[in-house]
Amino acid sequence: MAEYDKAVVFLCYKQELFVEAAVRSLLSQSVPVHAWLLDDASPDTTWQRVLACLSEPRCENDTSHKLEPCRAVVNGGLAKNWNRAIPHLTEEWIYVFEGDDVSNPERIDLCDRFIRAHPSLAVLSCRVMECSATGTREVPPRGMGGIFGAGSIKALDFPDMPGCSLAVRRDVFSVFGKLNRRLLTVDSILIRRGLMLGDAGLLDETLVSYRKHDSNVSRVFDLRYDSLKSFRHSMLSIQRHTLGSLHEFKKLWRYGLRNGGAGTARVILAKRIYLETRAHAALGLALASGSRRQLFMTAAANILSRKEYKVSQRALALAVWSRTWSVWGACKQRLRAVMNLLRGREKR
Repeated sequence: MAEYDKAVVFLCYKQELFVEAAVRSLLSQSVPVHAWLLDDASPDTTWQRVLACLSEPRCENDTSHKLEPCRAVVNGGLAKNWNRAIPHLTEEWIYVFEGDDVSNPERIDLCDRFIRAHPSLAVLSCRVMECSATGTREVPPRGMGGIFGAGSIKALDFPDMPGCSLAVRRDVFSVFGKLNRRLLTVDSILIRRGLMLGDAGLLDETLVSYRKHDSNVSRVFDLRYDSLKSFRHSMLSIQRHTLGSLHEFKKLWRYGLRNGGAGTARVILAKRIYLETRAHAALGLALASGSRRQLFMTAAANILSRKEYKVSQRALALAVWSRTWSVWGACKQRLRAVMNLLRGREKR
């Protein structure tokens, strides 16, 4: 058995304003861990601040944690940053720490007790408190604690399991391997990998302060509507993530077929996610790189079928008025006329 049975993957990139508090929250954990501190070639002082925290006297004299600081030479994205640590993870459970969030000193200990009481778990999260960039608490914790099996979870509507507080079992990586490098975020992939191997759990304790700011990872999914060019560029980035997700979900589906048969709840879940993601990828491709006519027809069809309604509605406006369109409010009246026309055809 490994010297440590709990590992931490600490991920940071361009978080110089918050990373010191995040590192100290890791070092203050009440149980010993093997921690990989991974910086994805931050262009600011993030890495220097991490090293400064690790060289503080209280850290130098503390031998309870095994620390592995590692900085990438070239920025490769979140999934590639994760993949640098995956081959070295030998501990039974891996906890996610991020460079802009602060964890309670008892987080790993309390999660470990919950895991031991529920051996069917393959992925676990806890409740989080959303805070502003300055640390002021804004939103109370969300989610109800409990154990969730794949059969009780909709394909795209799993429990509110915040990615910044995730813990996953080692076989999430030993069975499914490294993460697809095109992924912009990995939270939902880790959760669904865990659901193929066991149950998901949400600990009803607020143990992480999630900091909201302009550089949150989730902001990569913000679409830009100021011009057709910027819309296509932002949609293309999301499209790459969708293709990475499609690759991951196909792995889950195949694993389920090999190990459980086509009729099990987990296989049905994986198949449904895969097919819905494939349809989503087709929509994204048309919006990101199709002709103006293809963009218009795809957006209009998806408005009528109520798929990706908001994105399709704005994409339709861009397709029609892209050469002169600069402000969303300026074309609302014209867009309303087009929408009324489309609705009239739908009724017929």
